[in-house]
Amino acid sequence: MRLSDCTLYPTQSSLIFSLNVICQDCALTHGKHILEEGQAKLLEFETMNLRLDLPKLLPKAINWAERKQREILETGRPLSQEEIAIARGVGVVNPEKIRIKIVDRLPFPEDPELAAAAQQTGMLGPDMTGLTLFYGIFICQHDSGNRHLIAHECRHVQQYEERGSISHFLQEYLFQILSAGYDNSQLERDARMAAARFL
Repeated sequence: MRLSDCTLYPTQSSLIFSLNVICQDCALTHGKHILEEGQAKLLEFETMNLRLDLPKLLPKAINWAERKQREILETGRPLSQEEIAIARGVGVVNPEKIRIKIVDRLPFPEDPELAAAAQQTGMLGPDMTGLTLFYGIFICQHDSGNRHLIAHECRHVQQYEERGSISHFLQEYLFQILSAGYDNSQLERDARMAAARFL
C-alpha cells in the first residue's frame, strides 16, 4: 500500500512519534508505510531516551537482524573474485560465506519503536546505502559497484567474526553509538579506516 492511497488522521498515542498517524483503511500506525516509501522526513520523531530503552529494544534489534541475515543468505549473491580479495584485504576470515542482496533501499524494522531508534541513532536513514548483518550485506542498487562501500561493509563482517554473533556485535555497536554517536563510534571509525585504501 502506498502512502498516497491512505487517509490519515492523528492519534493520541505518544509512543514514539511527535506526530502519530493511523491509516483508516489498514488501522496500522503509519511509520512502516512512510519509511517504506522513503519519506521518513514526513514524521518528526520525539527524542527517545535510548539509554533507558536499550534493554527493551536490543532483543528486538537482534531478532530483526537475525531474520534479515537469513533472508540475505537465502536470496543474496556470493562475492565476486574481486570482492573476495577486498574482503580478505580488510581482514574477513570467511569471505565465501558472505552474501550480498541488492535492494532499491535499505529495509527498516517493522516495529515502530525499533525503526525510530534506528533512525535516531543514524544506523538507518535515507542517506544510508549499505547494511551488514554478519555474513549478510544489503547494498543499495545505485551504489552496487562501489568498491569502497563493499570494503566498508566487509570490515563490519570482520568485526562480526571477531565477536562471534549478531547478539554480541549489536550490544557493543549500539553502546558505542549511544556513547559517542554514529560517526564517532569505534566500530564505524575502524570500518572507515580499513576501507580508505579502496577509495
